[in-house]
Parts: sequence; C-alpha cells; structure tokens
Amino acid sequence: MHATPEPLRVMDLPWHLTFGYASPGTAPHATAEDTPLSERRALCDPDTPLFSAWALNGDPLCPACAALVQL
Repeated sequence: MHATPEPLRVMDLPWHLTFGYASPGTAPHATAEDTPLSERRALCDPDTPLFSAWALNGDPLCPACAALVQL
C-alpha cells in the first residue's frame, strides 16, 4: 500500500519564494519573494498576475506551482 504524499503548503515554501492569488477563492500560487508586488506572477504560469493576500500556513499551494518548487 502506498501513502499519498501531503500537498506542499504555504509554510513549506523556501525563503526565496512567497505566495499570491490569481483570484479570490483559489489556491495560493508560489512566486519569487524579491519581485515587486505589482510584478508578481504565478510560478506555474508566468502570464498569470498575482495579488497580495494572506493565507494560513497550512493552506495547500496550487498543485502546478508545488511541482515546480525546489525545496
């Protein structure tokens, strides 16, 4: 029997990444920490602008972004 891996969560992001939202009610996307807020884009889709928002540390990241995060 195989265990299902836990989803990557906001609290699991490495120091050089942060998160943002493409629209309300969606999963947070990973983005570069050093990018100005007005220029932040989703790691999984550079054409998707992100907006500042808060999240709980346990919120799971967008699965496509999580697959791209190098821990």
